Amino acid sequence: MSIDKATAPLYLESNQKIRRGSEVSTLGFPNVGIQGAEAKFTNGTLTAESGQGDDIRNFQISTPIQPGNSGGPLLDSRGYVVGVIVSKLSDIYMLERQGEVGQNVNYAVKVQYLLAMIAGTRQIRDQILRAPVKTAKSREEVAEMAEEAVYLVVGTVDDKRKESESQSRKPPATAQPESGQQEFRGNQQAASIPGTRLVRLGHVGPLTGAIAHLGRDNENGAKMAIEDLNSMNIVIGGQVTKFELITENDGADPRMGVSATQRLVSMRVKGVVGHLNSGTSIPASEVYFQAGIPQISPSATNPQFTRQGFNTTFRMVANDEALASLIAKVATQDLVARKIAVIDDNTMYGAGIAYAFKRAAEAGGATIVNVQTVHNKATNFSAEVAAIKSSNPDLVFFGGMDSQAGPLLQQLAAQGVNVKFVGGDGICTADLPRLSNDAIRNDQVYCAEAGGVEASRTATLREFRRVYKDRFGMDVQVYAPYVYDAFYALAAAMVRAGSVEPSKYLAYIKGVRYNGVTGLISFDDNGDIRQPALTLYTYRNGKRASHHVAR
Repeated sequence: MSIDKATAPLYLESNQKIRRGSEVSTLGFPNVGIQGAEAKFTNGTLTAESGQGDDIRNFQISTPIQPGNSGGPLLDSRGYVVGVIVSKLSDIYMLERQGEVGQNVNYAVKVQYLLAMIAGTRQIRDQILRAPVKTAKSREEVAEMAEEAVYLVVGTVDDKRKESESQSRKPPATAQPESGQQEFRGNQQAASIPGTRLVRLGHVGPLTGAIAHLGRDNENGAKMAIEDLNSMNIVIGGQVTKFELITENDGADPRMGVSATQRLVSMRVKGVVGHLNSGTSIPASEVYFQAGIPQISPSATNPQFTRQGFNTTFRMVANDEALASLIAKVATQDLVARKIAVIDDNTMYGAGIAYAFKRAAEAGGATIVNVQTVHNKATNFSAEVAAIKSSNPDLVFFGGMDSQAGPLLQQLAAQGVNVKFVGGDGICTADLPRLSNDAIRNDQVYCAEAGGVEASRTATLREFRRVYKDRFGMDVQVYAPYVYDAFYALAAAMVRAGSVEPSKYLAYIKGVRYNGVTGLISFDDNGDIRQPALTLYTYRNGKRASHHVAR
């Protein structure tokens, strides 16, 4: 079969942000014999995030699709495909069950399960990854995009052959499926294994705002982990188990973080990896604790995070005290700084690491000549730069994120303040040179990242970075590998417990011990990673360069 005209493929979006009440559209060909072969475009809303029998693989929709629309795309407001129509609730079933025909109820399989199937077909997968993404700006554009992509295939049979073929195709009453043929159960791996269980796991990070690039990086690590775990046909408690990733956006805002947490709890996720920031991770941790849901942060570094007495709280990296101690040692011993200016972004993370650095630097013999605090959304630092310049420091420490460190570096350079600049993991990203408008001189900036691998593990991490770039078309920023390992830690604990229920597998998380992408994964009694690694970086020729790894 071939189509003799150009096609414009639609973008498949594994969009966990689609919620009950979201506006959706469909395009299909209902009742061709009566209504003709012109595609029908309809609008409606998502009425439930699960299908019949609480099947989490499906959406339930109110869009007025009629029988015959199966196979049509379920589109969001951007024209992205978030599902494919697969069935309609039977009118006969409703008559028998309730004595009346109910409202038009239809189901669409979620795109993440289609992507799981497609992932096993390399040619199709690669074509999808290379396909250009067009975003609609109106319902009219959504309809136009769908009409360019959806085709009706009509098969005809010679009338004289219909009856004989119909008879010859009837299977005997005792017929069984051919060897290897199984019912489709939502993704490619599960399709060959009956009775597959689907388990929801959550991820939270800032997908909007100044550090959305870091949140996307973490989310990409989550997607890779779920895809790889689902390819392994993991057996938990005697049952093959697949995972569904539910992602939430906390905008790096504590209030948004708590709201995102509450949504995940209401969706009955069995475990969560997140949040990115200490300022969102700490308030969220109490909600997870009250719900009994394990939370592993890949990047929250405030010491208080694991000192609240919550048995549900874990982290993958060293805390700020260890991080600040290493940076202060480099500043006072390697860079021989004696006069230091300290500035922070007034967040739980930024203020915390700045305070820890200040104490460690003073203990190392340095004098703090200037201390300032800025708003974490500020981009104009003219007053702060003037104050730093007048204090004539050897070195500037910034407690905050790269989105502010970049402009601060640019403005310092513009005023001729070309001193050494150091910071924690928040500034330690591949994007920092770009954010500073290339104002960084070679070996001017030093930063430490909680985590890192020794020489014996670099090949594993290098392969992860290669696969990540092939998959997403961008380099790893910072913490995607730690997100990846955190999901594997949850799965490992479930396997050991023989259960996916948090009340049963939670106690097994502290017993997890395996070699991950980032090194040996094992947690102490507080939920902190054991023997955490710290990596010192500098910047040369516009790129981040590893200096050394310490433990």
